[in-house]
This record gives sequence, structure tokens and C-alpha cells, in this order.
Amino acid sequence: MYKKKLTMGIFAHANAGKTTITEHMLYHMKVIDKVGRVDMGNTVSDSMKVEKQRGISVKNSLISFELEDTKIQLLDTPGHVDFSAEVERAISVLDGAVLVLSGVEGVEAQTHVIWEALKKKNIPVIIFINKLDRKGADYSKVVEELIDKLQIPIIAMYDFTVGEEMLLRKERSIVEIAEQASDVDEKLLEYIINNKELDQEYLFQKVVTLAHSAKVYPVIGGSALKDDGLDILFQCIRKFLKPYVNKDDEKLSAFVYAVKSDFSTRDVYVKILQGTLESRSMITADGETHQKVKELLVPQGEKLIQVDKVYSGEIAIIRGLDIACNQFIGEVQEKNEKLQFVNPQLIMEVKAKDDCETIGLMKALRILTEEDPYLDVTLDTSINSIFIKLIGEIQAQIIESVLMERFNIPICLSNPMVLYKETPTRIGRAKVSYTSVSAIELQVRPLEMGSGFVYNSKISTDY
Repeated sequence: MYKKKLTMGIFAHANAGKTTITEHMLYHMKVIDKVGRVDMGNTVSDSMKVEKQRGISVKNSLISFELEDTKIQLLDTPGHVDFSAEVERAISVLDGAVLVLSGVEGVEAQTHVIWEALKKKNIPVIIFINKLDRKGADYSKVVEELIDKLQIPIIAMYDFTVGEEMLLRKERSIVEIAEQASDVDEKLLEYIINNKELDQEYLFQKVVTLAHSAKVYPVIGGSALKDDGLDILFQCIRKFLKPYVNKDDEKLSAFVYAVKSDFSTRDVYVKILQGTLESRSMITADGETHQKVKELLVPQGEKLIQVDKVYSGEIAIIRGLDIACNQFIGEVQEKNEKLQFVNPQLIMEVKAKDDCETIGLMKALRILTEEDPYLDVTLDTSINSIFIKLIGEIQAQIIESVLMERFNIPICLSNPMVLYKETPTRIGRAKVSYTSVSAIELQVRPLEMGSGFVYNSKISTDY
């Protein structure tokens, strides 16, 4: 049992070097003995055949390692917008995050999406500006973009200049860092203004507290490909990302953030929010059904190992449990607001190339929908066609590859249609009567944005 646990996600827009950073982190922590490369198709976090072939991440990967006295549970997430559902699921269980940006491209489209989600969940974040060894890289420009485009209250830990063959890094003093942090803390600002001699330990602890509470965000930089800046990243993780607060003595509550299954096995990925969970124990799933925990696993390095018990703050995999994503085991945590920012843009028809595979295709798509509910597979019996919802064209191509790789079912995707969504702007009414003694009236009126659907019936049952 680890005294400290930290669930940490690593995020980026596609091609910012996130997977390369992950590889070097795992190498330094002795999880792997050789650093893999995306272009070679031998990275640990991109384990699927389609990921190796295309050089992109399409699924979250879970890897653990020890950083001093803390168990780090690392979720490496996809960077392409088409796989935002994976990002959404990962963010729901994080204690902290590393956001990677390219020193050349700076703030990109997916950076905005990721940042808004992290901010909404109030997650402490370390920002790593990567690829500073490349021609055209500009650390100062990217820092300005973070402030201007994303309005992030950053604290720059270093100043950078680019030499002929290496990065020149100058550490900023704690006074300089605290002065920047004082923009969001009036008491810290008053202390700096009113004291000629500043207590550096006090300043440091104030900055740490602000980072832990997601009021300021440390910015560092380097080049993952050249293994430059990874030591500083580890230092910042230790200082500025707060481990999960121990809640072992409370009643069990766990959140299901992912499901991975096939025709024979079903793995449910959960974050233990409070209490403990033991193998072979009886639990309440989704607030209703009672089920037995048959097999319990946790990540150890890049593998999963079987354990008898898991504790608060840990990520665990329960094998064989019948429960869906975004549900709770044990007590339901109403304060744990569900994060939702993914909106599928397309609906496409899916057809097996061999008509004999249609039943198998439907079963396979239902398995994939359990893993990603946004696929929302439907069967239109009137035209005998299967449809799925998608975010974009790249996801469509990956679905085609996954169905072949995992289920050996070749398919055709066709008839893409854009999903249009509208909301009422004013009250509308309609009334219909089919007999002389009865009628039905329907009223639709707009609600506040984001409030969802509310159904009310004014029909009396008191005859």
C-alpha cells in the first residue's frame, strides 16, 4: 500500500510530443529499458496495432510508476480532436495534469478544448512547452499565447534563450515567481509590497498552495526528443501536483471512467474516491444491483497485476462487472459533476462487407459503444441499416481498422450526414384531438443553456 497516490493525465494537441515525453518519463522511472519512438511504432502507451501503424494515440493508456514515496497513475491521452471522448473520460478521475504544447506551433485548437475542461474540473496543471530545440521555436511567444489566448494565470519557472546547439535555461528566483503569482492573491501581493526582506520559504509555500488549488499554473520547457527538461518536470510534479487525500476510513465510493471489453472479458476501470475495495466482496453497482467482485487488478508499470485490495485514490480494474461508464460503485457522489464537452458531428451507416457478418457486426458495435457511449449505435429496422455517431473522418477510419483488428469484421462506412441540433427560442404549443371527448396538448418552452431536458405532465389521474 502506497501512502500517497497521484492520478495524473498528460494532454496535448496532436504532434506536440506528448507520447515522447511519456516514453522518457517511463524510461527515467525504470518502467522501460529503452525509449520508444512514435515513428518507429514501438512506444509503450500506443499499444494497439492501428496506433503503431498511424503514429497516433486513439485510446487512453494507463501506466504506473513510483516517484519517491508516491504512486503515479499516468493516463496518456489521445491528442487528435476525433478522440476527445477519451480525453473527457480521463479528466473525470484526475488529481493533476501535464499539458504539453509545441514551442513552434504554440496554442492550437485542441489546446483550447483540453484547457477549458481542465479548468472546469479545477485540476492543477503543469504546462510543458516542448520542441524548444526546433527551428522556429519561441518560448516567450508561447507563454504570451497562454496568457492572451487562454487567459491562464501562469508562473514561468525559467527564462529561455536558444543557443547554437542547446537550450540556455535560467531559473527564475522565488521572488520573481511569487510576484507573478501575486496577481491572483491579494495577501501575497500585500506581503511583497510591505516587506523589504522577504521570507523565501514563505513565498515558496504560498506558490505551492496556489498551484495545488489550481489558482496558478507553473510553466516549464525543454525538448523531449533530446531528453531535455524531464528532470525539471519531475521536480514540478513533486512540488505542484497534490496527491490524493486519503479517505480509506469512509464508505466505499468508486467512479467508473472506462470500460474495455470483447466477447469473452469485460474490464471496468474505476477510481476509488473513498473507502477500500476487496476482491470477492459484494458491492452495489449503479445504485441498484448487487454484484460480486470476481477479480481485481491494478497497474504496475505497463502491466496489470492481480491484488486482493485497493485503497482510496487508486485506479483499479474490476474484471467481469456489469456496469456502464459514468456510474458509481457504492455511494453515489452527487458533488462529482459529470464532465461533458464532446459533441459528435456525423452520423454514418455501417455495413459488413459480408452480409453473413451483420449479426456479428452489431454485437461488435455494441461492445465498442460500451467503451465509447458517444458512438450510440442504432439499428433502423425499417431499412435494415446500422448507424453510428462520430466526431470526424479520422475516427471513422479508426473504427474500420478496430473492427478488423479486434473482431475480424471488414466493413464499409457510407452516407455521412452532419448532425444538426437546434433549441427552441420561444414557447410553442400544439393540440390534437382524435375523438370528441379527448385531446392532447403539448407545450415546448426554452430553458437555460445547459439545463438539459425537463419533462412535466399536467394530466390529472384523479378521476
